[in-house]
Amino acid sequence: MQKMIVLNGMLLYGTDEEKQIARAELKSTHPEIISVINLEAIEQAKYELNISNEELSIANMSLTVY
Repeated sequence: MQKMIVLNGMLLYGTDEEKQIARAELKSTHPEIISVINLEAIEQAKYELNISNEELSIANMSLTVY
């Protein structure tokens, strides 16, 4: 999970080179990441924090766009 946080940070705030590295790393670790993410917990957090899907689109893209 810590690795996912770092990779998302690289995607959001990194240089073009760091973003490319993060995308490649996310692609190779995708199955591992999905196995530790609790989708129900994410939905609950979105509800409690009043966060829309659009606000999470960058994070979602990092997991689904390959």
